[in-house]
Formats: sequence, structure tokens, C-alpha cells
Amino acid sequence: MSPKPVDIDHAVLGLKADGSTAEMRLKARQSLSSPNRKALPKLGFVGVATTAVVFLFWPRATAGRTWAQALRASAEAKVSHAVRHGANGEVLGEEWRQGRNQAAVLYQPDGKVLLEFRISGNRVYSYSNFGTNNNRALSVVNQNVGLNPNATLFGVVRTEDTSKHPDDGGEVEGHLDRMLALYKCEIVKQEPAQTKQGPAIRYELKSKDRKGVLLIVIVDDKSGLIVEMLSADGKMKTVCDYPASVDPKIFEPRPQAVKNCTVFDEDNEIEIRKKILAHGIAKSHGVTLRGVLLDGQGYLWVMWTGAPVSGRMEHPFTVSHAELGEPFGLPGFTTSASNGKNSPVITSDGAKLYGMAREAKTKIGDHIDISVPTKQGTVSFKSVLVTRISRFDPSYMRPKVKAKP
Repeated sequence: MSPKPVDIDHAVLGLKADGSTAEMRLKARQSLSSPNRKALPKLGFVGVATTAVVFLFWPRATAGRTWAQALRASAEAKVSHAVRHGANGEVLGEEWRQGRNQAAVLYQPDGKVLLEFRISGNRVYSYSNFGTNNNRALSVVNQNVGLNPNATLFGVVRTEDTSKHPDDGGEVEGHLDRMLALYKCEIVKQEPAQTKQGPAIRYELKSKDRKGVLLIVIVDDKSGLIVEMLSADGKMKTVCDYPASVDPKIFEPRPQAVKNCTVFDEDNEIEIRKKILAHGIAKSHGVTLRGVLLDGQGYLWVMWTGAPVSGRMEHPFTVSHAELGEPFGLPGFTTSASNGKNSPVITSDGAKLYGMAREAKTKIGDHIDISVPTKQGTVSFKSVLVTRISRFDPSYMRPKVKAKP
């Protein structure tokens, strides 16, 4: 049995081993399956990147012109590079930035890649493989690898409008102000210092809202740029540099730190899903099989029209010669859907879409024999195509056209 996920962004912090519903587990999977591109850069400098100090520790007006200039210069550098080290000197993260192009990698102390994230132009690549911390799952992306015969290490590349990225230079100050209000940080000490590069200024920053949160920032006196950040407990050290140029290949939206990784193109996935859902892949006895989708974690999603599915999903679909886990899904694909919170999902030809998912514990091939439940019993389909996807996203199931009246 695969471990139940816990959403670190507080979406499902209340999940418990014996109390989570199938819907809660699904939402946890979805919220973590696609790393939030907008959130990563904002968290960078505390962990990996050059911008975290900017976002978390923008000073009050009394902080002084030198500190403000250091923040601004570091944030607006043409190229920035930051490497985070752990208490024993191990590399825990690295980030590159050049304009809107970004590349970031997070590591465990043993060198295992936790996250890889790359942006070039409007193409974005992301990979997550967070492990566990204190026996609590931090992320579900790729977590079934080694536990499920159908799971694979995977990353996703997609197209996004990166011109609207909130971290772009013209909007930085507004975000800094908001982060200031959230963390209420201030400079508590400022003094001369010396680095290998020469004279520097040492700042101590503290949050009024978070007891014990103290960061030491070293600013090069000559360039006015942030060159080091250290946590007061010595468990984190980030070294920053600002080269004149960087190899553009670093930002290419593909796996570079992760090995043996399957890459799914989300743009292609969306088009494939729209096509099969609109036309179906097989028909029998008034039931149209709209899609059989196997995601990167080994969960088999089956969608059809013409046969309602109870919200309890007490009659799941079956696959010949395959062991499957308990069914789960969202209310939108069952009879419990309403025009309220859980609105029904309608196909482009106006039919109500039903379906559910089950973990495929047996190796699934390119074609399978499947039976779906109906009020009269079941309807069987022979040798239907299995479409492999990175993850299941209900938003892709909703066509732009409205349902027929």
C-alpha cells in the first residue's frame, strides 16, 4: 500500500492514517503533483536562492541606505548564482538567475535530488521527489517509485506566460513590502567585517514574529552585493556570486540533475486528453469509454459516459488479470455532483462524465481489458488503449463549451 500524502502547504494537514477520505487523498496528490513555480523563487534565498533575503528581509526605512542598496543591487544583478551548504559543508541547493530565466536544484544531505526547476523563455520544467521527515510524507510526487510497478521517476515540462511572473524586477518592491508586513524583520546590528575578497559589512537581521529567527548577511563593501548568508545556528550557509555571463544551457527546460527521469510534456497531455474525452475510445451498450489514463505514480484513471457512478463508488471498474487498490476520485465525477461546490464535469458533446481511479498494483501494458459498472451490472471493453500521463488534473477534463440545456 502506498503511503498517504500530507500537503505541506496546509491543504490537508488534518489527514490521518485512519481518517482520510479518498477525496482528501486525491486533493493532496493534486496539490503536490505540480510544484508551484511562483512559490519556489520566493523561498529561494533562505534555502537556496539569491532572492530569499530580498523577499524575507526587506528593511524598514530606518535600516539605512547601504542595506537598501545592497538588496536592490543583488536582486537586479544581470546574473546571480547562489549555493546553499549544510552544517557539514554539503551542498543542499543551488540556483541560477538571468532575467526571467531560472534554474534551481534542492538536494538531500546524501546528494539525492529533491527538486529541480528550470525556466527558459516561456517553457518551464519541474521535478519533485521529496522524501519523508519525521515519518510524515512531505510530497507525493514520485513517491510510489519502487513501491508500484507502474510508477516512474518523472518531471513535467509545460508552457507558461512567464512575462507575468511576480518576481520580475519592476514588481519586486511591492512583494518586498508585503513580505515585510508578514515577517516584520529588522536590522538589529551592523558592523565592519572582512572576507577573502576584502572589506565587507556584516548585518544581523531578526524577525519580531518568529523567536530565534536570526540571519547574518555579509555585503561586499566594494561592489555593494550580498556575498554570504549564514543562519545563527550555523546549520545553513549560502554563498552568492554574480558572474558576467552564464551558459544558457543551464536554463534549458529538461532534467539535468535528475538521472533516468521520464519527461512528460503537459501541453501534449492536455491535447491528448481533450481528444479522447471528446470522442471516446470505445462504445458498448450505451456506455462510451472516454479515457483510460495511467499516471506517473501508478494510479489508473478511467472515465466514461452513459453509466452513473455513486458518490460512494461501491462498484468500481475492474481490469482483467490485474490487482487494483480501493477506488477513489472527486465528487465531480459521481452522482453526488451538484451545481454548487462540486459541479458536474460535462464533455464537449454535453454528456455527464463519470469515473474514478484505482492504484494499479500489477504491471499495466499498453492495452487492457476493462469492465465499468452500470445499473444493470457491467459493460466490458476489450484491448483498450492505455494513455500514460504525468498526473491527473480534473481541470483538463472541463471543455470550454457549455453543456447542452
